[in-house]
Amino acid sequence: MSRGRLLAVAGLAAASVVALVLVATLGGRDGAPTPARALAISTTIAPSPVFFGDLVTARAEVIVDRRRIDPDRVTLNAEFAPYLLVGRPRESRTDSGRTTSIDLRYTLQCLVEACLPQRDGIALPKLRVQTKSSIFSATWPRIDVVSRVQPAALTTDPPPWRQQVALPAVSYRVAPGRLAAALTLAAAVLALGGFALIGREIARRRRLLVDRARFRSALTRALELARASAARGPDDRRRALALLARVLAFDPNGGRRLAPAAARLAWGRSEPSTTGLQTLVDEIERTVRVR
Repeated sequence: MSRGRLLAVAGLAAASVVALVLVATLGGRDGAPTPARALAISTTIAPSPVFFGDLVTARAEVIVDRRRIDPDRVTLNAEFAPYLLVGRPRESRTDSGRTTSIDLRYTLQCLVEACLPQRDGIALPKLRVQTKSSIFSATWPRIDVVSRVQPAALTTDPPPWRQQVALPAVSYRVAPGRLAAALTLAAAVLALGGFALIGREIARRRRLLVDRARFRSALTRALELARASAARGPDDRRRALALLARVLAFDPNGGRRLAPAAARLAWGRSEPSTTGLQTLVDEIERTVRVR
C-alpha cells in the first residue's frame, strides 16, 4: 500500500472516532441526553433520616422521550400510606432536546403509631406512572425514622421526663356564690319591673275604658237633648248645640273635628235651624260610635 493511501485511511479513521465521541458526548440536539427508553423514573426522599412527626419531601422525576410518548398523556398516581399529603403537590416541567422532564414534589407527614422508628425503615406504596398505552412503576426509598429520645434515657427507671398528673387548683374571677346571688337579685329586679309595667298598662287600659264609657254616656245624653231641642225654641237649640260642642271636644277619635261645626251652629248670627241641627246630629252619629 502506498504512503498516500495509508494517510487517507488514517485520516478517515480519525474522523470517525471524533464523530463517535461527539455523538456520545452530546447525545442529541441542544445538549439533551438521549433516553435509552421511552420513559425513565427516579424517586428520592429527603431528608433522611428524620424524626417522628417531621415533614418529608418525596420527589419523583419522570423523563419522557417526546418522539415516543406524549408528555401531556403522562399521569402520576402516588399513594403514601401511612403518611399523609400536606398541601398540594408542586409540579414543574422542563424540555431539553427531544426529552421532557416532569418533576413532582410531595410534602408528607405522619403522626400515627405506624410511623414510629422501625429497624428497616418505612416502606411507601409504589409510584405508578400511566401513559396512553402503558403503566410503569417505581419504588420509593424507605423512610428512616429515628427516635427523639437518646437510647441511654430509655434505660433509666423512672424515665427522665416530668408529667403533671394532678389537676391544677380551680380559680375564679368572681366567687360562684357571689355571682349566683347577684344574678338572682338581678332576675328578681327584672321580674318586679316587668310586673310593674304590666300593672301600669292594665291601669291605663282601665282608665281608657272608663273615659270612653263616660264620653259615650255624655255624648248620648247631649244627642238626646239636641234632638229634643229641635221641637223647642232657638235658645234651647243653642244650649243643646253648645253642650254637644263641649262633649265632642273631648272625643279622642273622629268626633273632635265636628266640635267647631256644632259651636258655629250654636253661636252663629242666625238662629240654628231645625234642619241644620238634625243634619249635624246625623253626621255625628255616623262618625262617632255611641253604642
